This record gives sequence, C-alpha cells and structure tokens, in this order.
Amino acid sequence: MTFSSLGLSPALTETVSRLGYQTPTDIQTQAIAAMLKGADVLAIAETGSGKTAAFALPILEQLLRHPSAPVESQSAQRLQLEALYASRAASRLRALVLVPTRELAEQVAVSVNRYAGDSGLVALAVYGGVNIRAQTRALAEGVDVLVATPGRLWDLICHFGLSLDAVRYLVLDEADRMLDMGFAPAIDKIRTRLGAHQSALFSASFGERERALAQRWLRQPVTVETAGTGTTPEQLSVELFHLDRRRWAEWLAELVGKRNYGQTLVFVGTKDSANNLVRELKLDGLRAEAFHGDKTQGARRRGLDEFKRSAVRLLVATDVAARGLDIAKLPVVISLGMPHSEEDLLHRLGRSARAGNAGHAIVVLERDDKAGLAQLAAVCPGLPEAVTPAGYGPKDPLPERYRNQQGGNQPSGNQQGRNSKSANTSARSSTRKAAQGTGKPRQRSSDRPGKDQRPARSSEKGRSNSGRSGWQK
Repeated sequence: MTFSSLGLSPALTETVSRLGYQTPTDIQTQAIAAMLKGADVLAIAETGSGKTAAFALPILEQLLRHPSAPVESQSAQRLQLEALYASRAASRLRALVLVPTRELAEQVAVSVNRYAGDSGLVALAVYGGVNIRAQTRALAEGVDVLVATPGRLWDLICHFGLSLDAVRYLVLDEADRMLDMGFAPAIDKIRTRLGAHQSALFSASFGERERALAQRWLRQPVTVETAGTGTTPEQLSVELFHLDRRRWAEWLAELVGKRNYGQTLVFVGTKDSANNLVRELKLDGLRAEAFHGDKTQGARRRGLDEFKRSAVRLLVATDVAARGLDIAKLPVVISLGMPHSEEDLLHRLGRSARAGNAGHAIVVLERDDKAGLAQLAAVCPGLPEAVTPAGYGPKDPLPERYRNQQGGNQPSGNQQGRNSKSANTSARSSTRKAAQGTGKPRQRSSDRPGKDQRPARSSEKGRSNSGRSGWQK
C-alpha cells in the first residue's frame, strides 16, 4: 500500500515522500480512504500511530480539489470593529481541528503545514495563554485549517466575530482527553456555529463516554481501530524498578549518568513535583527543565526547544504535557510513579517508540505499590520482573539526610504528623548550617559519569533538605 494508491494527489504524495513517509500506517490507510469518500470517521488509535497524518492528508486533499469561494460572514456584518478579522478569515477557513492542549495545537499545526508543502494551504494554531490580538492578526492573513483549543476558539467567536460558516471539515483530536478536561459543553456550542460538515473523532480509548459522544457528534461513522490499542507498542521495551520514593531523585541522577542518557523525558504527578525534582537534578549537575501548566507559554516553548536540540538533558513534565509532546525518535521516557489512569500511562510511555521507531520506557514504583503494578501490567504485555537497584534495597541504610527527614529508615515518604514535621524542621536547619559552613557540593553515595556542568556554589547556599520530600507530593 502506498499513499498514492489511497487517492492522494501527486503534490501531497511527493511532499510526504520528501518528509520520509514511505508506507502508510494502519490508521492512515483506513482513515484516509474513509474520509476521502466523505464519511464521518471514528478512529481509536494508540499514541504514535500516525493519526495526525491520518486526518490531515485527506482534509488537505479535499481542500486542494475544491478551492474555497469567498463566504460573507454575518458576524462581520454585526461587528464593525472586528469585521476585517472575521470576514477575511471566514472566506478561507474550511477545516477545524479541536485539541485539548496548547502543545498539541502547535504540534498539529506544524505537521499540517509540513504536509501542505508548497500547496499554498495554511494552518494556524490558536490557544489560550498568549495574546489573542496576535492570533486575530494571523487569522486576518487568511487560514485554511484552524487548530484550536475549545476555550480560545469560543473567545474568538464571541468577542472577535470569527465565523465558522465556511467550515466543512471538523476533527476532534484526543477526544478522550478533551472529555477528561471538561470540554464537551464547549464543543457542543462550537458545533452549533457550523453548517453541514464532515466529522472525524480520534481517541486513544473508547469507553461509554466516548461512545455517547460519537453517537451525538458523528453520522453513521466508519469505525477505524488499530491493532494493539490500549497497550504499549511492540517496539517499546520496558524496565520496572522498585525502590523507596525518597531515593527516586538520587537514583535517577545516578541512572542517567551511568547509562549516559542524552534526551530523557521524565513524568511526575504534580507541578510541585516537577519543580522540586528539577532542583534536585540541577544540584547533581544535570541540565534539567520543568514542563507544566504553570509555566508561561514562552517558557514552555523555550524549554521544549532546548530539550529537542539537547541543550537540556532532562525534561520533567506533568501529564497535561504528555498529550502534546512530539519529539522525534525520543530514546527513553521515565515514569516516576503511576498517573491517575491507564490512558495517561499509555500517553506517558508512548512519547517514545513513535511512528514505528524503537524506544525504551522505565517505570519506577515503590515495592508495595500493588495498584500501580496492576495498572502497568494492564498496558504492558509481557512486563519484565521488577529490579531493585544495588544499594537501594529495603535493607540498605538510608543516607543520613533521609533518616533526619523522615524519622528513621521508613519505607514510605508520606509519613505525617508532628514527629515528621519536627524531623523535617530539624533537617532543614542542619542542612542549611552544613551548606553555609562547608562550602562543598553535596555528595552522593556513588560517583556518576556523564554529569553536566555543576552549578556554582551559590546555587546551593541555604538549600533546604525538605526539597527531597517536596518533589514527591
């Protein structure tokens, strides 16, 4: 099977060939054929299966086959102030892709523009967290495919008179995630602004919620499902480690050094966890950046760009970011603990081994985390036996800083109560005094090769030992 045999024009097939695409994936073969026939599509596809091309290529093909005719916008007639934006944008805007996150919006728009090549078709991403006026100016230049988060799109409709009158193609990408984030009512409102259109819904999972939406939003859809949906891809190798969570940061820095990992994507549960882990890694001389929703869009973009060009070695991300990151041939991804759902776990691990490439995933759990182990086994067929790293076993003594912090050689990092609070206070005080008095960088229990440049002494002054427990929250 080739892309040309699916009915795509020579212009598009030549472009995808230059981009290195030779043979369509299963999801691309099925979805492209169905969409070119004009059918609504329900696609259940695992992460990394090539789903962006599966909906982008047939939409671009149909836009090229049927050039746009100017459509006068009623919204522009009503809103004189925004008439320029609304009318000029509406005359070209014929395809709409709704996505859950900013990162995914940017990723999809970049991919669509790459597939469009020199055709003259233009895709634009719009999302919250940045200046909306800049986005309206970009819309005024004329856009064929708009990739948007639901909230920002609704703002453009209500406050800037953006019309969807000419939209003929609607894609709901990562519909399961949009449901998780509560976007269903916003999508319902947006759909009322559309005329007759073809729809495609893409989701990594398909439960009762997704089934109900498909019945409401799609008309007699063609169902497309790839093999292996709900489990990690065959080309992804998985390792499982058991160790006390109080030593996760210490072990992570040691592992990255010993194995000389370059680009390493690490997932944690919360924004505070990401910030605190990054601080720990930097104290070990490793270049690391946090990536989560509290970061400005500019900071997130800079951090991701630095990671992609290997100026940053470790990117520590939350699950919100997991749905939007697309890093070509990412060699390794590490999950510290389990996310809330199997779907989120799939998206964590699925950042590696994308588009048929080999990849590697490492999962770290506490020894008594039976629920996490069951969750992992559900998505990783043939899960290997867990390994406890040498020196990190339950009988190995904790370094003094952990004993002070948690009140003894306890297996859990979640001890509560006044004794724990007192121990933490004492640890913070003693650590601060030690840092101010010795002027030496902290020492690990073993040396690690492959360290990046160690921070200046001033970055450690006054450091609190509470940072070790704080990243686990």
